[in-house]
Parts: sequence; C-alpha cells; structure tokens
Amino acid sequence: MPVLCGAAGVVAHAGFDVLLSQRHRSAPPLRNVRCELVADHVGCHVAFVMAAEHGESWWWARWDSARHEVVLRDVCAGVSESEPDDCLLPEGHVGVHSFQLPAVG
Repeated sequence: MPVLCGAAGVVAHAGFDVLLSQRHRSAPPLRNVRCELVADHVGCHVAFVMAAEHGESWWWARWDSARHEVVLRDVCAGVSESEPDDCLLPEGHVGVHSFQLPAVG
C-alpha cells in the first residue's frame, strides 16, 4: 500500500490573508498542514486548507523549500472503482488518489 508523505507546512501570512478574504468559508482556514500526497512524490507538497463559496471553491497550500502559496484548484475527478469513494486531492495531483492512501487519523 502507498504511504502518505505527511511533510509539515505552514500557510504563510500573505496566503492566510487571501484565505480570510474569501466569502462564505465552510470553516476557518487551516494554518498548520501536512502534505496529503503519496510519499516520495515529485514537486511541491500539497494540503487542503479551506473551502469557500458554499463548497464550490477549494483552496490548497502548496510549498517546497523555495515557495509557500495558496492556490485555488478544483478537486480531482478520480473515483474508486471498488468503493463509493472520491479523490479529495486537487485536480492534476501527482501520484495515487487519496482513496488509495491510508486514512489520516
């Protein structure tokens, strides 16, 4: 079974201000995050930080050693064939779908 990356990250002040400016947030934005991609992935770490506009806008933290940003991305369209489960990673993510990773607890 694939292993979760789990690298820790913090949403920078500028990104957090962008999140706070969004209308109709479903919950307060997350500041401290952990990468939700598969371990040893290529590219930036990614973590969901907030939904807005009544769940229509999905915001993600994206970071590596050189940058920290928040980006607006649609959720992946991946669906499990064996269980009624959707992928909860951003569209175009690298690696396996969220339903192929161990549950975070």
